[in-house]
Amino acid sequence: MDIKGFVENLKPYDLRIICEGEEGVIKRFVGVLKIEDDPFIRVSDIAVAYEKPTGEFRYFEIKRGSSGEETAERLDIAALYLKNLTSVVSMMNTNLGGKMDNLGGKIDDVGGKIDDVGGKIDDVGGKIDAGREENRGGFAMLGDKIDSIKEDTGEMTDTLTFLKAVHRETLELKEKYEVLSRDVAAIKIKLKAG
Repeated sequence: MDIKGFVENLKPYDLRIICEGEEGVIKRFVGVLKIEDDPFIRVSDIAVAYEKPTGEFRYFEIKRGSSGEETAERLDIAALYLKNLTSVVSMMNTNLGGKMDNLGGKIDDVGGKIDDVGGKIDDVGGKIDAGREENRGGFAMLGDKIDSIKEDTGEMTDTLTFLKAVHRETLELKEKYEVLSRDVAAIKIKLKAG
């Protein structure tokens, strides 16, 4: 947009924008400032006053405060977002814990099925001892049961591998959060010390 002027921060959370340009361009610019659904920017009100242009501006610039003020402001915002992120991660951990509990129940169910299969194998073994003709049928049944055990064992192995990966990722997130929290605290201390 062909606009000239400046923008600067005002306390506590306001902005002041002074600009010159063609009326239609300025109206489009004001329309662009009406930001909605942005997690980082909240525009609650825009007050517009039109005056005769002075021609004093050659370009559009952002007037910033001191580097200390700008850094402290960004750290405050970062701390707020970190707090929100912590809440989200905590909810994820709670949800994940519930899913892990459900998965534990399923693993217990699989263990019960394996015990049941073990009992069936014992029954088959008794039939094998009963006679040779029965042995042929018993071996076929035993083969089917062993295939079933292999499938159940494979599912358990996949489940345990997944649980290990989830646990490892949770620990990594916790470590990153702790490092970030220490860094933010150290930066705040340095900023307060001057």
